[in-house]
Amino acid sequence: MSKSSDLETEIRKFEARFERFLAREEELAELLRGFAKELREICTELSKVKEPVEGQKIAELRLKAMKALNQVLLKQSDVEHERSHLLESYGSLMLALEESLDSLL
Repeated sequence: MSKSSDLETEIRKFEARFERFLAREEELAELLRGFAKELREICTELSKVKEPVEGQKIAELRLKAMKALNQVLLKQSDVEHERSHLLESYGSLMLALEESLDSLL
């Protein structure tokens, strides 16, 4: 395989990884918007309370917030995983570029 071909392969891998990363980032942004909305709704519900609330209502609100936060954290881990692939690609791209340029000397 030629050095130019290696570089082309690494560029294609980088582009694919970058697109996956961007997709995961957008998914995370949507989840964060939803999380903020959930928290605002909980805050609104809490502001309506004029007297001590029964334990069941507090448990429901707490669970609602924790579920939304859990979704955010899971998606954040997906984003970080894709980011690690991007980091791998940076090194592979630089090495393939260097080898391609070296082969021309």
